Amino acid sequence: MLSFTGGHYIYDYVEQRTSYPGFGNKMLRKELLDQSWHKPGDNASYPRALFGYEVNSGGTVDYQRSGLHTKFLHKGDYVRLRNVQIGYNLNSAPIKKLHVQNIRIYASLYNLWLYSPHYKFEPEGDAYRGSYQLPQTRSYTFGANFTF
Repeated sequence: MLSFTGGHYIYDYVEQRTSYPGFGNKMLRKELLDQSWHKPGDNASYPRALFGYEVNSGGTVDYQRSGLHTKFLHKGDYVRLRNVQIGYNLNSAPIKKLHVQNIRIYASLYNLWLYSPHYKFEPEGDAYRGSYQLPQTRSYTFGANFTF
């Protein structure tokens, strides 16, 4: 079974939180060292790394200048191969000599493949903390059913 969705976005809260120094109470991205703005004319991926947050004159945090913006929005589209089931029935004469009418051998495979343009996310996670979530578990089940 394939499942898919498209047209929505995921906010990368982890990237946002680690892209601004704030008050020095969090880990920062390595990219801030060489890809942040330093002087006029720099073409940088990240704004200048400053200690603290940009604060309005009223004392409130200015989130427009402190990180909450579309830079950290990523397409949440994906296609997932959710499950595959295969089986085979053995009901030939040699099986019947063992006093068995039928043997069914099967395999069930779950979460085999995922295509997502943004590799860091579990795309079925919530849109705000998608990058915090672990990927869905891949599992395999093999078995046999005997009919006497």
